[in-house]
Amino acid sequence: MFKNGFFDDWLDKKSNEIIEKIGDGKEIKSEEMIILLLKAQTNHFHHLDAEIRGEINEVKDNINSKFEITDQKILLLREEIDKRCEESDKKLQLLREEMDKRFEESDKKLQLLKEDMDKRFEQVDKRFEQVDKRFEQVDKRFEQVDKRFEQIDRRFEQVDKRFEELRKDMDIRFKELREDINARFDDLEHFLNIITAIFTTLTVFVIGFAYWDRRTIISKAKEETINELENSGKLRDLILVLREKAKTDRELERILKEHKLL
Repeated sequence: MFKNGFFDDWLDKKSNEIIEKIGDGKEIKSEEMIILLLKAQTNHFHHLDAEIRGEINEVKDNINSKFEITDQKILLLREEIDKRCEESDKKLQLLREEMDKRFEESDKKLQLLKEDMDKRFEQVDKRFEQVDKRFEQVDKRFEQVDKRFEQIDRRFEQVDKRFEELRKDMDIRFKELREDINARFDDLEHFLNIITAIFTTLTVFVIGFAYWDRRTIISKAKEETINELENSGKLRDLILVLREKAKTDRELERILKEHKLL
């Protein structure tokens, strides 16, 4: 539509002419009034545009500063991560070197163990050869022993027959001995029953005698006490005192009436 600045220049020119006309005291037309309003509106738009641009620049600067802070934090975090990675790499390197050393030591130990086992197996092989020779000799001896065992088997057969006869004889004797022991146990059980009955009788007698003796002693002591009280006159005084007390004590009065003392 309009080139850059053409409309603004025209509007400025016209508005200046109208202002000079107003300054001379001349009347202005409605079209000129519209031009002044348009100029005022344009100035307002310029101010709004400047304010908006300023606010946008502030927001942009704020965003840029925040991005710079974020970049710095990211940079610091990256440096921290790099340091930690370097430390981890160093630790891994140290661990790898330690493991390599241990594996080398293990390999050396395994090699020594292998050499030792080879030597021992060689010795064992030599011993087995000697053992094989000895087994050959032993086989020959076993052949002789087998012949001797055949003779021994024959002798054992004879011994087994003798043992069978001896076993039968011992069974008979054990049977007789068992019957004798059972009879003796029956006699012993009968004797124990008799002793138990005697002991039970003695226990009952002793308990009965002790009970009878106790009752006799208590009754004699009671009679002696009553006689002494009667002789001294204290029993009568005691009954009189209880009767006087019973005049104010209903429970004592009831008890004295039950025992026919009132």
